[in-house]
Amino acid sequence: MLFQRGGSKKTGWLISSVMNQGVASMEWRKAGYLITDDKSKVQLDTVHRLLAATYWGCRRPKNIVERMVAGSVCFSLLHGAVQIGSGVR
Repeated sequence: MLFQRGGSKKTGWLISSVMNQGVASMEWRKAGYLITDDKSKVQLDTVHRLLAATYWGCRRPKNIVERMVAGSVCFSLLHGAVQIGSGVR
């Protein structure tokens, strides 16, 4: 369910506030890319693989990554349906 839509003339990003399973999230779209804080769009296998490629995250087991995502504000960068980046706060 989409609550509001807006855009930034300066950056060209389309900004949306959406409701997914009773949880509000934000989405930013531009040129086939999506940045979202919707946890249902987090692809755990991809996040685990991205972390495994770093020196500071290479030893984190997948179950720890899953707990980290569950307890954090997460941002996913997707191109189409493929997650290509992740950020956790």
